[in-house]
Order: sequence, then structure tokens, then C-alpha cells
Amino acid sequence: MATIGGNLAHGDYQSDPPTALVALDTNIEIISQNGIRWMKLTEFQLGSYETALAPGELISAITIPPLPRGMTGHYVKFTTGSSEERPCAGIAALACMEDGICRELRLAVGAVSPRPVRIFAGEEAANEMILTDQLIDSIAFEAARVVEPIDDLHGSADYKRRLVRVLARRTITAVANDGAETAA
Repeated sequence: MATIGGNLAHGDYQSDPPTALVALDTNIEIISQNGIRWMKLTEFQLGSYETALAPGELISAITIPPLPRGMTGHYVKFTTGSSEERPCAGIAALACMEDGICRELRLAVGAVSPRPVRIFAGEEAANEMILTDQLIDSIAFEAARVVEPIDDLHGSADYKRRLVRVLARRTITAVANDGAETAA
């Protein structure tokens, strides 16, 4: 668990790295006596502390495809202030902005569901669009709708769903503003 590969293999739904790595469209290489196989990280974590690793398999490589030029990113997490500071919700957003237009948006939500979730419909809605407050709110609403939060010590499922909407809105706004500043 002291490495990123160990962190991923552990399958902890409240861990920060998987959410950011899902937004980065990460692939992992898995090795065993039977050979090597590759898979998308989005397919690797099956549930809380459950992964696609079979007995005798190890994560041997993690690859992140190159990001488009000008893509900026933000990761925001909300903690309940407990001594362990594990996130109640984590949101990773990346955006490639050009002349005020979103060329690509990636959005991942973690720590609320048994595994990180990409918000593909929200990402598609942002493509080739100006990220207005109304569109950002619509994407944040989609993020809250798509996740399947679980009740735990950090909050109820309903609380986490509301939190996702607020944090997604903030995170998308941050990457949209960073991209606008970068293009100028």
C-alpha cells in the first residue's frame, strides 16, 4: 500500500489516487505466471476493496496517456474533519479550453461510491461548448445523479449526493477558469 500500484490493488474506495487516475484515463498492466494483461483503471476497481486482480496477479505498470496540450486539472476533496482525514467525496476534473470553448472535459467522482465513477454523459455535454454556469450546474447534477453513494461514517448517501453536486460545480468551474487564463 506504500506505492500507487499497492494503493490501487488495495481497492479502497476512499483513497485519493484512484479518482485522479480514473480522470487521467489510466491503464494498468497486470502480470502473473500466465502472462500480461492490460485494462482500463475504470474497469479494475469492482467495488469497495474489490478489484479485478486474480490470485497470483500483480500490478506491474501504470500508464497515463499524454494529456492534450493546454489541459488543466483540479482535484478537490471534502473531509469530515476526522483524525484520519479520509475523503467523504473527491472530485477530479480536467479540461482543455480554447478561446472560451471546452474542447474536452474529464470528470471523475470518488470516495462516495464503492469505486471511482467517470461522468461520461457530463463530459460529452461539455464538448465544444462554452462552460456557462447553467451547463456546469447541469453537469454537476448529472454527476450527483450517476454516482451510487453508500452510507458510511462520513455521511449518508443523500448527503454525499448533494456534496458531489456542489464539489463537481466548483471543480469544473476551477478548470474552466484555469483554461481561460492559460489560453489568454
